[in-house]
Amino acid sequence: MKPVFMVIMMKKNKIVSGIMAMVCLPVAFLHGQTSKEKETFSWSNLPGVEQPVFNTDTFNIVQFGSVADGLTLNTNSINKAISTCSEKVVA
Repeated sequence: MKPVFMVIMMKKNKIVSGIMAMVCLPVAFLHGQTSKEKETFSWSNLPGVEQPVFNTDTFNIVQFGSVADGLTLNTNSINKAISTCSEKVVA
């Protein structure tokens, strides 16, 4: 049998948890999206996506001594390619 104090505290914790849920959940739902955003963006009016732009420089690690056999360790040639690439990058 549980002491009376523990039963009262358990009931008190459930009440406090319930009150917190009643207060916090509606606030969380309201904060998520305003009515203005709902009108601006819809399935027929989605925001545009900016396409990323990449440099056209490509480095083939075979040119730096890599062997494409699946057995050779190509660490040095990959590091050479990375070094060459980083030297050509303009900050």
